[in-house]
Amino acid sequence: MQPSVSIQTLRPQEIFRISRATRREVQNVFLHLKDGPSEAWGEASPNSFYHETAEEVARRLAELRPALDNLSIEDGVDLEALWDHHRPLLEPSRAAMCALDVALWHLLAAKQGCSLPELLWKQPLTPIETFVTIGRSNREELDRKLAEYKNWPRLKLKSGEAPILADVEYVLHHSAAKLSIDANCAWSSDNLLARSQELAASGKILLLEQPLAPENDEALRGLDLPLPVYADESCVTETSLPNLVGKYCGINIKLVKCGGITPARRMIREAREKGFQIMIGCMLESSCLIHAGFAIAQQADHADLDGALLLANDPFDLFEIERGTMTLNRAAASGQIVPIDRGT
Repeated sequence: MQPSVSIQTLRPQEIFRISRATRREVQNVFLHLKDGPSEAWGEASPNSFYHETAEEVARRLAELRPALDNLSIEDGVDLEALWDHHRPLLEPSRAAMCALDVALWHLLAAKQGCSLPELLWKQPLTPIETFVTIGRSNREELDRKLAEYKNWPRLKLKSGEAPILADVEYVLHHSAAKLSIDANCAWSSDNLLARSQELAASGKILLLEQPLAPENDEALRGLDLPLPVYADESCVTETSLPNLVGKYCGINIKLVKCGGITPARRMIREAREKGFQIMIGCMLESSCLIHAGFAIAQQADHADLDGALLLANDPFDLFEIERGTMTLNRAAASGQIVPIDRGT
């Protein structure tokens, strides 16, 4: 098996703002695997919030090259074992684990000539309805984005610390979409209940995502909020789940946080046992990694898989998207995950 690692700059179509950061570009890591006539790609979207950098992820993956030279995979059982085998070699970088795991699953799908969702779940794939995210915006930007996503049924609004009720009311007036509000840890427990009640009064808010920072979210335990609250920054890996019981209604699984497809499948099983609703989310990432999220989202309640849609230079072309509904194109449905530009 011949691996190669590269870092590519991906740029959002517009400046992307959340409560703690402004993104004009991101550095994502791509892993290419070639095994005889079959080839595949994996991706990591490192995020400084989780103490990851593209350079460190790429270095760890490059150092893994000797371990991949004679690697052979035949089925998903092999990949479950390989994730546990490679984890100590790549720790603590879950992003590196993600890139490798996604590449290996893509390689197996290519060898078997089937779509990744069908390989993972042994059932026909279905289209996925995704949220599209509107970052923190001024009114002119908001108008432009609402016009662009006029017919989308689900929108996610990023929220800062300041009250956002005016923006929410404006969106509700100009869009028929259901909304998710994502605070990215920016709120405080002092006004959480009152702010949630204000938002819930519209009847069109589906959920509230990570209002408090992980170190402060004990304040959610036993709190009777009028909106379902989902954990994102508080839900990183499989080990996060026990501490979320009694605080959150749902969780946001992101492959780059938990280490790839293999642990994400385990998280879904455990989350269901604990009674959580499940969202599959993403960072700013290409269609390569979004495709893996799409496959996992076949078993989820919500999907927020717009990371590639927000990019100006997605190097892959894997989806058809119509009014928020994602379907795989013909190549992706046959397991062929290759970039448009071979220079990627």
